[in-house]
Amino acid sequence: MGWGSGADLMTDVIHVVNRNEQHELKRIAIYKGLIRAFQGHDWDTEMDCIGIDNAFDKALKELEPAMFEDE
Repeated sequence: MGWGSGADLMTDVIHVVNRNEQHELKRIAIYKGLIRAFQGHDWDTEMDCIGIDNAFDKALKELEPAMFEDE
């Protein structure tokens, strides 16, 4: 079961975090927690959020390297 609306919600969250936290390492830590929380509720559209904030991309790649094997 997927949670497609999760990408829309995470996109909004990414914009807020990016505007309010300048330090990339802190954003990465925040995104890791959020990604795990969303995934815990069956979110599976993480890749729809790639490219909005490089810190999110790095967090997702650290947590889910298999998603990036085709790079």
